[in-house]
Amino acid sequence: MPFLVQTADAASRTLWALYPDYLEPEYKDLRVLALHAHNAGLIHTREKPVRTMEDMAGLRLRTPSVAIAMMLEQLGASPVGMPPTQVYENLQKGVLDGTVFAWDAVYVFKLYEVLGYHLDARAYTTSFFFVMNERRYRGLPDDVRAVVDELSGEPLVAQFAAGWDRWDEPGLKASKERGDPIISLSDEERARWREALEPVIDRYLSEVESKGVENAREIYTKAQEYVAQFENREPSRNLHGEGKDAARAVRQHGRGVDQAVGTAGDAASHRRGTGDHRRHTCAQARRLHLLRDHRRGAVAGPRGGLSRDSLRLCDPEPRGG
Repeated sequence: MPFLVQTADAASRTLWALYPDYLEPEYKDLRVLALHAHNAGLIHTREKPVRTMEDMAGLRLRTPSVAIAMMLEQLGASPVGMPPTQVYENLQKGVLDGTVFAWDAVYVFKLYEVLGYHLDARAYTTSFFFVMNERRYRGLPDDVRAVVDELSGEPLVAQFAAGWDRWDEPGLKASKERGDPIISLSDEERARWREALEPVIDRYLSEVESKGVENAREIYTKAQEYVAQFENREPSRNLHGEGKDAARAVRQHGRGVDQAVGTAGDAASHRRGTGDHRRHTCAQARRLHLLRDHRRGAVAGPRGGLSRDSLRLCDPEPRGG
């Protein structure tokens, strides 16, 4: 929804807080490992800078969703639905005047090569899910299922803030290196946009209600409450109030999905000294390796992680074979 949330941290925590009471029915037959969302997105344009609502008039902008299309149209732009892989070519040809994306897509699709201006409107975000098949989950051995439970849910959700910040950095850097202006909305202009978009929020909620989600407004109100709660707390602290050392400890030893998990206990082991840290690393290596032995085809997410060599380093004697 427009102007609901600004950071990946607050957005991801809000989604996870909403999940048990409101969102769980949407994931029938799936084990939800995490829900997350990117940092609030920008409006990127090719030739015309956007500083006010009036500057949006007539701009052909690629939109990622129905809700964002409604937002852009209300602001005077012409939303265009299009796969992200086609945006570069259509910007280059002048079919599009711009696009709405977070910074990560600007780098991944090399859009910095064909864009000239970036309005840090922080007007929207898009959510994602990280799931596995429920039947597959139930069929896992008890010890493997325990590993999934330990590494997913709140500990995993808590890592997405740092993840999205890291993924956004190359796109921002590339645009700065080209000398592109990065524009921010003034407080007065932001207030104008918010007021102009109130009818859009009401209309969108009415459409969702008409499709059977009778408590859509209740969910939206609850989301606003959670966002206010999470945006007012220190971003580096996870859902239990523990620090981000956990993510750092895991990132030193993993890649892919394994890079995204960690607990405060991991960080505590790291702080207690090399011996405890090594024991922690080895124990986590075995847990992650055990999980990978059973997860092929089960988890919707990137592959990767600690290698068998990491496990060998944990053994007092080399393994044979």
